[in-house]
Amino acid sequence: MVENGCVNGIAASLRSDHRNRELRWDRLVLILRWLYQRSRLQASANWIAVTGKVTHAEVMRAENNESIDYQLHVAYEYVMNGSTLVGRRIAFGQRNYGRKKKAEAEIARYPVGAPVMVWVSPIDPRDAVLERSAPGAMLYLVLGIALVVMAVVIAMYGKR
Repeated sequence: MVENGCVNGIAASLRSDHRNRELRWDRLVLILRWLYQRSRLQASANWIAVTGKVTHAEVMRAENNESIDYQLHVAYEYVMNGSTLVGRRIAFGQRNYGRKKKAEAEIARYPVGAPVMVWVSPIDPRDAVLERSAPGAMLYLVLGIALVVMAVVIAMYGKR
């Protein structure tokens, strides 16, 4: 009985250690995501502006166990180097909306058939966005740093 309790205790400890390691990776992923989005945003300063046309625009409901979010889905055509291409990104990174009305107000900026300014990478013309922005990028950085600081504080003072 005691032996079984000891085994269960070790297993619980290993699971706990595994979760802590995952949390550390989550913190790093948030910071790396911010760095990636920031680099994409900086690179887009040299992208070429072309006129495109919105071919699809809708608000999609995205559910998970804890919440309901709304996401914008767009498609647009543009011509680059004589080829007609299709883009699907509004900006660098997905923007989620907690309220449907807010998402609908945003998607109204992209009515089907309307001309839009498309920012296209000169290196890879299939890489395009409608807005040279990274929604939520600063949030990734702040959360990542806050979680790292919390981990350091817990590591220093939590095992007393």
